[in-house]
Amino acid sequence: MTTSRRIVLVGTGGTIASRSVEGAVVARVPAAELLAGADLAGLSSEVTVAALDHGTSPSFALSLDQVAEVALLVLDELGRGADGVVVTHGTDSMEETVLLLDLLHTGDQPVVVTGAQRPFDDPDPDGPRNLGDAVRVAASEEARGHGALLVFDGAAWPAVGVRKVHTSDLHAFEAPAGPRLRLDGVGLTVAAVPGTRGSLPAAAEAVRRSGLAPVDVVATVPGSDGAALAALLDRGTRGIVLQGLGIGNTAPGDTEQVRRAVAAGVPVLLTSRVAHGAVRAVYGGGGGVDLLAAGAVLAGDQTTWQARVLLAAALAVAPDDPTALVRGWLETRTNPSHPSTHEEHA
Repeated sequence: MTTSRRIVLVGTGGTIASRSVEGAVVARVPAAELLAGADLAGLSSEVTVAALDHGTSPSFALSLDQVAEVALLVLDELGRGADGVVVTHGTDSMEETVLLLDLLHTGDQPVVVTGAQRPFDDPDPDGPRNLGDAVRVAASEEARGHGALLVFDGAAWPAVGVRKVHTSDLHAFEAPAGPRLRLDGVGLTVAAVPGTRGSLPAAAEAVRRSGLAPVDVVATVPGSDGAALAALLDRGTRGIVLQGLGIGNTAPGDTEQVRRAVAAGVPVLLTSRVAHGAVRAVYGGGGGVDLLAAGAVLAGDQTTWQARVLLAAALAVAPDDPTALVRGWLETRTNPSHPSTHEEHA
């Protein structure tokens, strides 16, 4: 017996909602029109989908405050009794939004984010299939308990660790842990049991009360003298994500500014510019050993961009000491990366 499901579709813009206008691609297609064009073959008649618009912006133009608005809107719809929510979104910053949803969402109802690499009026768009898959996932029993998922090109990816891996290819996203569900255009199969959720305790209430804290990102390069970090500290930054080299190393000038930041009560998360593998404390001379000693938090295999969202949410929950919250979250959710001969080469 099929159980009835009420799904809410929240449109926010992005390529999936874009048309070509005077030589540029512009987001302007409303959610109801996206839904009307979606490939919903095989969807049970017991599933109803209501379309709701929340702007038509490219995701590269969204601020953290706007991302938080979307996440809180999703929580509100779930609180009103929706059995699942689908968010259509631009791919440029989709990984940030899906992580925030996972951090804030504590229920079992599926929350799914999707989009497209080709615009709505492309002769062969990918949006209709992706949206159809997203609705099927949101309405499925198999997706319950997985938290927020990113559905794209026939796969449902976990929020934690998912990242965009190609600028234009239809297979645009991957995650170290692999997909949770796979879709064939009509049905779906379970690829992995629900893993550890990304929920951050009390985050929804804190973000609703005070919003997300601003967090800055700095990328170290060979020869960095720490000037960029110093400028942020002089400006009064609340938190920093430092994208290091290799397994988690920075130039000595940046390492010295990390010491200054932590001493001033400014949390610093360390990530890597490398696509795969966790940052670890291996090297001295300004490397991960020195950064760890200076008080930086090693962010495991989290991407720079998801680490920014994590720290912003942690600052909202615990503005005076977010690092303990971040460390606890990372300890249970980072995918271990075992050292190899190649990893140890700086």
